Amino acid sequence: MAGADLQSVMAEFEVFDDPRRFRDEIAELVDRDPVGATMLSGVLAHQIAEPAPGAAPLFVCLRDTGGPFVAAMRMPDFPLLVVVDPEVRDLPGALGMLTGGVLDLGETVVGFHGRREVVRQLADAWSELTGARPTPRMWSLFYRLGGLVEPTGVPGSPLPLKPDDPAEVDLVAGWFARFRQETGVSRAAPVPDPDGLRRNVRRGERFILWGLDSDPIAIPVAVAGHSPLRADGGVRIAPVYTPPDRRRQRFGAAVTAAAAHSAWAIGAQQVTLFTDEGYLPSNELYRSLGFEPIAEFAEFDVPSVSP
Repeated sequence: MAGADLQSVMAEFEVFDDPRRFRDEIAELVDRDPVGATMLSGVLAHQIAEPAPGAAPLFVCLRDTGGPFVAAMRMPDFPLLVVVDPEVRDLPGALGMLTGGVLDLGETVVGFHGRREVVRQLADAWSELTGARPTPRMWSLFYRLGGLVEPTGVPGSPLPLKPDDPAEVDLVAGWFARFRQETGVSRAAPVPDPDGLRRNVRRGERFILWGLDSDPIAIPVAVAGHSPLRADGGVRIAPVYTPPDRRRQRFGAAVTAAAAHSAWAIGAQQVTLFTDEGYLPSNELYRSLGFEPIAEFAEFDVPSVSP
């Protein structure tokens, strides 16, 4: 198995400037741990479908004679997304090599995201090499939908986002900015990004509103998005947002169920989502719909390292 014994093989740290080549090079690793690679795979697919404006992302991997055994990707101002071959025997050694390679590049790293044990040990490696100790930012649970328990008695109906309706796009972009602020997933002050929302639609994401019947048009009260269909047959729901004055009325449950139906309509064989482990309301909501936790993830903040 790739990377099984770092002491017995010569590992190579490789940097990529082509996201498609990076995707192809790490395909075997992703197949070995599709759950651990779910965030990296999704962000990479977005970058291939339509690159985000601004500075170039970072794509790196560690490989040996058996192929890649560590892969990492970082969009500017976002955490380094890390996936490791589950059968790597020397995890601290592998993450130490990754840390050394990234530091040698002089790249700015604001955080790490990945399977919980991977990120914990990556924080140890970073601290050992830099003297700067990364700190936990969020403990996450990764859920997969079993049998959907349909919400009942919720007024309203699902409505697809109309990307050519400026008012609707502005409304949802504003909700997503508030979602990022309330959940703490954004390190900078979040601002509405209608162009980014439209870009995600062009990338294949779908967004479903829950609307209350009204004359002449329905009143949106919640929204859920989901990814395009991945090669492994999976679709991830994110984000789900209900404005504060509309909460505790099951609109979030209804729009999440609608997003699951939308995912199945494009061929999804499994539907997944992330939650903040410490936020009980969302965990209880998704469990009530039939989602089951299958993996633990973490995100750490990385302090600045002096040259």
